[in-house]
Amino acid sequence: IRFEQFLKPVAELDPPPFEKLQNISPNLSLQSCILLALETNHDKLKTDSAGKMILPCSEIQKAAKTLFGSNIELEYISFDIKENFFDYDEMNKCFYIPIAEDIGYYLPSVVNYIRKDNTVTLTVGYKAADAAGLWAPPSKYMTYILKGNKGSETIESIIPSNYTNKQTEVKK
Repeated sequence: IRFEQFLKPVAELDPPPFEKLQNISPNLSLQSCILLALETNHDKLKTDSAGKMILPCSEIQKAAKTLFGSNIELEYISFDIKENFFDYDEMNKCFYIPIAEDIGYYLPSVVNYIRKDNTVTLTVGYKAADAAGLWAPPSKYMTYILKGNKGSETIESIIPSNYTNKQTEVKK
């Protein structure tokens, strides 16, 4: 469950694969860091007069270090996810974010875990909600490579997986 929670801000966006962190999409790195910062700080965030949450860039930078390590550089720009607009305010170094329930597309489910020294290889299933709002079995799988000491791993790469769910999924 620890890895599923850790990967959620990235996996829920259905990221394109990248073999090296320097090849990560700038939009993916920014958006996933914002989602982690929102999750981490949700109860502490102030709102503006329009009811949007105010998320300081300093919190997004902390999330970036947690997810990707200290070598990631974020490009702060306004964007939208599922018609939820995330407005960047360069002067105040923050984002104005609408209060929304589920922004992401998928829920990660770790089906395989291998640790070798400081490298963790995870096979992650992507569960999508069905019409009734229930989480269906994974519809696709990706392999996540994490590096770092136990408890402080960061994402190094996401690559396609050839895993097929012929066996029962691991429940964590």
